[in-house]
Amino acid sequence: MIPLRDHNPTTIARPVVLITFIAMNVLVYLATMHDLGWAALSFGAIPFHFTGMEPEYHPYIRPEPFEWWFPFRAISSAFLHGGFLHILGNMWFLWVFGDNVEARLGGWRFAMFYLVSALAAVAAQVVSSPSSPVPMVGASGAVAGVLGAYMRLFPRARVTGLVPIGFVLITVNWSAMVFIGLWFAMQAISATLTAGAHSGTAWWAHIGGFVVGYLWAPKLAPKRKRIEWSLR
Repeated sequence: MIPLRDHNPTTIARPVVLITFIAMNVLVYLATMHDLGWAALSFGAIPFHFTGMEPEYHPYIRPEPFEWWFPFRAISSAFLHGGFLHILGNMWFLWVFGDNVEARLGGWRFAMFYLVSALAAVAAQVVSSPSSPVPMVGASGAVAGVLGAYMRLFPRARVTGLVPIGFVLITVNWSAMVFIGLWFAMQAISATLTAGAHSGTAWWAHIGGFVVGYLWAPKLAPKRKRIEWSLR
C-alpha cells in the first residue's frame, strides 16, 4: 500500500521538526551508502547486544562483548537505511502523515514522540528475537508510530493511495482508519507468518512503534482550548 496524499490541511506552514528528521535520515544515508553493511554492524541495533543472550549462528556476524554504548544503537539504528528504496519508502510515509501529527502535538512533543516510537520499535523486535545477531536498521518503527498517531488523531481524514491487486495498482480514497488499519493488519499477518524465522523485515518493530504511537498520541497532544461564547 502506497499513500499518495492525505486530504487533511495542516495548521502549520512549515513542519520544521519533520523536515529536520527527514534531512537527518537523508544525510546519514548519503554518508553511509558507500558501505551499508559496515554501518549496520557498527551502528545498527542488534538484539543480543541488549539481552546478553547467546547469539544465534550467523555466518557474517561474530559475537561481541557488551559495551556501554550498545544502548545508543537503539537511536542510531533509526537513522540508518539498507538502500535507496528503503529510505525512499520510509521518508515518503513520514512526509505524507507527519505534518499533521507535528501540528497536533507541537514541535518538541513530536520530536520526543518520534524518538520514543523508535525505541519502542527496537524493544518490540528485541523481545520477539532476543538472541538474533541480525542488525536492525531503518526509521520504519518511528514512522509506524507516526502512522499510529495519525490513525488515532485523524481517523476520518481521507487518504488517497495505491493498492496492488495482483499485478495491477488501483487508486483508492479511504479514511485513515481503513487505509492505515489495513497497513497495520499486513504487518501483523507478516509477523505471524514469519515467526521463528529470519526475515529481512523487522515486522515486530513496526507493530511496536505503531501500538505506542496509537496509544500515546492522544495523551501527549495538548488539550484544545474551548472557546465560550453567548448571544447578546
